Amino acid sequence: MSFSLDTNFVVSLLFVDAHTPRVFDWLAASSRQMHVSDWAASELFAVIRRRLRAGQIPADVASAALSEFDVFAATRARQLPLSAAAGVLAASLARDPALKLSAADSLHLALSGLEGHCLVTFDRRLADAARMRGYLFEIP
Repeated sequence: MSFSLDTNFVVSLLFVDAHTPRVFDWLAASSRQMHVSDWAASELFAVIRRRLRAGQIPADVASAALSEFDVFAATRARQLPLSAAAGVLAASLARDPALKLSAADSLHLALSGLEGHCLVTFDRRLADAARMRGYLFEIP
């Protein structure tokens, strides 16, 4: 089985937070194929830039995080590109009021689901939506 990493997983990989120990434990126990979508990468870059602008991290930390992500993406994960089909499915998921998903989370779920990957996320709402739609997910 292959896995698609949600943005919150990647953020916890690069910045120490409450989920970081679980991220490293999951990665240490995993020889599984991992994917990071272009969308997750875009969201990650936005998080880093937002923290930089807000003065939460200095420029050298932002630069180091971007470099660490590039190394991780090149050595441990494969790229999961955006697609028109994912956009159509994401719109359908976002439109379903029972799922309570943002557009961003709808796209994560669509990208993962279309490729048959198990979505790795800490987001309970996203995990609930995956469960409701029959998609595979894992909370580390």
